[in-house]
Amino acid sequence: MIVLSVLVTILYLLVVPFCIGINFTRFFDKKYNTIGNILTIGFITELVIFQLVYLFAYFGKSNFLYICNIFTIAIVFCSIGFSIKAFQSVKQITLPKIGIGFFVFVIINILMVVMRNLYGVNDGDDAYVLGNALTVLTNGDLFRTDYYTGLAISSKSYLRHLLASNPIFIAYLANMTKIHPTILAHRVLGSFYIVLHNVIILNIARLLFDKDEEKEYGYLFASLVAFITMWDFHSYLTDSTFILTRAWQGKSMFCSIIIPFTIEMFLIIGRDYAKGEFPEIPRYSNKLLSIINPKLNGDSNKYRYHKVTVKDIYYPIITYLCIASVAMTPGAIVLFSIFVFILALWTSIATKKAEIMVKTLLFLLVPMIVFGIIYFKYCRILY
Repeated sequence: MIVLSVLVTILYLLVVPFCIGINFTRFFDKKYNTIGNILTIGFITELVIFQLVYLFAYFGKSNFLYICNIFTIAIVFCSIGFSIKAFQSVKQITLPKIGIGFFVFVIINILMVVMRNLYGVNDGDDAYVLGNALTVLTNGDLFRTDYYTGLAISSKSYLRHLLASNPIFIAYLANMTKIHPTILAHRVLGSFYIVLHNVIILNIARLLFDKDEEKEYGYLFASLVAFITMWDFHSYLTDSTFILTRAWQGKSMFCSIIIPFTIEMFLIIGRDYAKGEFPEIPRYSNKLLSIINPKLNGDSNKYRYHKVTVKDIYYPIITYLCIASVAMTPGAIVLFSIFVFILALWTSIATKKAEIMVKTLLFLLVPMIVFGIIYFKYCRILY
């Protein structure tokens, strides 16, 4: 049972995100196709799918079992489908450069995970997140039982986090892996999110130090950021302990994963717009079409020219990040919108491309307005 739990955990946190994320390698330059970026965008997509399934389940008055069934089917379909589609035109993945800097970075990550599990200090949010996860796991209902008393919810104050599906996601993983939600959150997810955060910082460093002779500086930068984070671990109220000891909580996930990955995305957008070159990517593959319909073999060249440009994928990812951020904390409706607006404004000015601001606002405001309407209708606390 223990071996099976470990294998299922690896499946949901590593294999599934990689299978989904590898599909995005078709749209990015080879230097951006790092294993860290593939895992990050794949895991964010996994959270987005779960958030959508959860919202449909809650407002459709379905239960936790419905989420487990539908999300499992969706995630299997996406993993297999995206892997097959990416296989048709996948680019070579950029592997990390093995050197002294790489080993220092790995050692610091191991040290952070070990120290986090040995000396982690938990706070009051444990009662909310894990209480909610345990209630969902045992009762099967969604935000209808008071996770403090076990009674039916009778006040909107309990629904202020309704849009945040992170506790439900923990309950789902606990149900599939057969690991208690407390152990899963504190040990497994906490460690995974810390490493994922450091990997995103490393990918940002790769963009800042992109020359061959500067590769080691990227590892040095990421290691220095991680070291500073550990150094600030003198109180459970500092920004570092917010990332280290509360890594599995929604607000911490928002700060440690969504914020840095959004910065990385706008660095990529700014660089590609500055170059002004956007390769066209085939949307369909001749080989795939020939397998589906053998009659097209040899005559399917006309399908090859139904293409999209690389920049067409940038802005839907902004929408992805919007949905994932709200899945972590409803406060992202305001905070993430302001943050992305500032990044888009800065990138537009730096590249002298107003298109970045216009498209970013379009793909940002539409989902956030929808979430805002839902929040004020169903979740807002009435004093």
